[in-house]
Amino acid sequence: CEVKSQGKTPVVTAIGIAPTPEGAVDGSGIYNPEAVAASLKALIAQSGATAKDAVVSIAGDRSISVRTLEIPRQSPEELAQYMPWEMENNNPFSEPPVNSYAPLPDLDPNSPNMQVVLAIAPQRAVDDVVTSVRKAGKMPLAIDIQPLGIARALEANYGEDLAGRTVLSVDLGAKTTTINIFYGSRLLVPRQQLPLGGDFLTKAIADGFALPLPDAEALKRQIVIPESAMVAPVAANPFDVAYNPFGDAG
Repeated sequence: CEVKSQGKTPVVTAIGIAPTPEGAVDGSGIYNPEAVAASLKALIAQSGATAKDAVVSIAGDRSISVRTLEIPRQSPEELAQYMPWEMENNNPFSEPPVNSYAPLPDLDPNSPNMQVVLAIAPQRAVDDVVTSVRKAGKMPLAIDIQPLGIARALEANYGEDLAGRTVLSVDLGAKTTTINIFYGSRLLVPRQQLPLGGDFLTKAIADGFALPLPDAEALKRQIVIPESAMVAPVAANPFDVAYNPFGDAG
């Protein structure tokens, strides 16, 4: 997605989507940066995006670990001295890591504790993302983490409608489903991965109908939900309290 500023207003000037090459990416991260770069380069050309700089997000349990920590309230200077210990203690990777942290907005400024989001990624995973972007012809200006990118998107699109509400974000992938839980646009529970995805559904169809996997995949893509199953229209504002996607069934 290419976004440019018109005054103070961000405007989408190009957008596109393409499948990643088979075997190049999964729920763990990027396995083949060269193949990802080729697919990304073709997508950029097709969408007409011309911006040179790129901001990308990193995701996958092989690529990043994201945690929210509750710690005693500290000044920025104290936090800078304390967080290296938390980074070392919470590092799940055997490789040299890249670390980052940020205090979360206060829900209760009088609380003796504060919450901090901590992101840890192995250097190799960061290098794979950077390589993919550069070989696609763009300059990686910044690397974000997926849950915080979603949080900012929620805030930018829904603003005050989020106040006092708990939001669940679900990303159904090929092999895994990732969930993030927010309170408003504040990240509460990041990146919980479940071993369920589109490939699981394909295999279930293949087993149920005794079909080869390619035929089951094709059948899955042909499935259409009948209008009789649509118990409620899609709301313009999904946070409208009157909207119930399950109808009278709750």
